[in-house]
Amino acid sequence: MRKALAVIATMVGILAASTGVSASYNQDTLTIDPSDMKLIWSDEFEGDALNTNNWTYEIGNGNWGWGNNEQEYYTSSTDNVYVNNGTLKISARKQSVGGKNYTSGRIKTAGKVEVGNGYVVAKIKLPSAKGIWPAFWMLGTNGQTWPMCGEIDIMESINTNQFPYATMHWTTVAAPTKDHYESKFPTAYGFPNFDKTQWHTYGVYRTDDKIRVFYDNQLIGSYTYVAGMEELKDNYYMLLNVAVGGNLTSNQLPATSALPATMEVDYVRYYRDKTAQDIADEKEQAAKEEAAKKAAAAKAEAEKKAKAKPARATVKSMKNVKGRKVSLTIKKIKDAKGYQIRYCDNKRFQGYIQKNTTKTKYTLKRLEKKSTCYVKVRAYKVYKGKKIYGSWSKVKHVKIKK
Repeated sequence: MRKALAVIATMVGILAASTGVSASYNQDTLTIDPSDMKLIWSDEFEGDALNTNNWTYEIGNGNWGWGNNEQEYYTSSTDNVYVNNGTLKISARKQSVGGKNYTSGRIKTAGKVEVGNGYVVAKIKLPSAKGIWPAFWMLGTNGQTWPMCGEIDIMESINTNQFPYATMHWTTVAAPTKDHYESKFPTAYGFPNFDKTQWHTYGVYRTDDKIRVFYDNQLIGSYTYVAGMEELKDNYYMLLNVAVGGNLTSNQLPATSALPATMEVDYVRYYRDKTAQDIADEKEQAAKEEAAKKAAAAKAEAEKKAKAKPARATVKSMKNVKGRKVSLTIKKIKDAKGYQIRYCDNKRFQGYIQKNTTKTKYTLKRLEKKSTCYVKVRAYKVYKGKKIYGSWSKVKHVKIKK
């Protein structure tokens, strides 16, 4: 993105991975699975405004059109950079500002978010138009000027070309202040149906010995470090922008009908390979979560049980004893706090008498001789100060003879 480049079509062969490569990278399928890595930072572009804790706007046209003869004027206007419906939009428009006939947006994480080894990835939907040049890229934070700071262009899309591509910039031992670069094309790895105007992921995975570039988590190219490429091992900050014109577009300009041209970004994420401590921490956290889940389930089950009605009561026996009394035995019910006894001299229980007891044996007194005593019982428990009753037992009766 820094300056105009003649694209190198020759591919550098995929070399054997170093022993330090994470299990997230599959050498057989040449794919990467970020779900096997630890998420360190992300911007999911939620809400309705750019998160300026993460990003800074770059304003203007820079020196010599940002070194590329670009023809836009970058602004912080919501015409050019805005967030809604869960995505970031960067739009190039036909507007005259700062002596330029086009406006657009360029944002960076410099001084706010830096990334080192690991996987940096964004999910992006790209415009396709003559004279439009969107990019997702990174610059080094070693304090050096370009190209000594290093540059990693994760994704650049030129004009209406079907495929974006990636480019790495660094210096060499022989020319320590001059730009050296190589580019990678996904076409060489068989992306026949790649449509850049649809959602795709664009990422770069750095380890101690190599850079690998992935589109849709599929390897499109790799670079093994050699002497003079040390700046590619440094920390970097990220940039997103949509340029208009510029040398890499062959200085073409977009038709008015093609504008606004918008790059849409669903997320930007930075993952790191898991360390042994990360794995141990995850296991510990998983164990805690499982224990908490079991404890919550046990608590819920206990509460459910506590609120449940007790079982239906049963009168085991009842008999008339001397003194116009009835001796009553109730079958014990587990978890019951007590029992409610209802008795009467008629089977409709009109004018009944009711007694509560916590015991399973109870004596009914002062009954009328030669009457019939009808009895039914139900169990109860207490939950949060309130009684919960079970079903009434079958009605039993006995003649009062004594």
